[in-house]
Amino acid sequence: MRSSCISTCSIYKRLQNKLNKMNASGPARMLVCYVGHHHGRLLHCSSCLTLSNDCIFQDLIFYIPFGGKESIMNFRQNLMEAMGQNVHFVIDSWMEGDNLTASVIWHLEWKGKEIPHTTGCNFFECQQIDGKLIIRNY
Repeated sequence: MRSSCISTCSIYKRLQNKLNKMNASGPARMLVCYVGHHHGRLLHCSSCLTLSNDCIFQDLIFYIPFGGKESIMNFRQNLMEAMGQNVHFVIDSWMEGDNLTASVIWHLEWKGKEIPHTTGCNFFECQQIDGKLIIRNY
């Protein structure tokens, strides 16, 4: 998918409306877009989501972190394929911290119904490069 596809996606538009109503900006906007990309299966769109080339993704269920943009994108693609079309990430809350950091709490839903014991949390560290906010670590 090209980055332009995200601007016409109804999921993305609803997400942007929610962000605007809640005055989310900077890292908070980026992490909500990250979860929204999972929800909308927009894994290769880059309108609001940018990973640094040397980004590190650490998750407690994996012994070794994923390193590098390509490795992370491959993991995300495999995850979405394994989850199928009916499982979605849903944002419960988010918070923006100091020094371009933010966190999000989410859960998974199957056809609109919450799946028990699927609550998760991601912590994001961002950086500004050439005026663009990108994800450095999460």
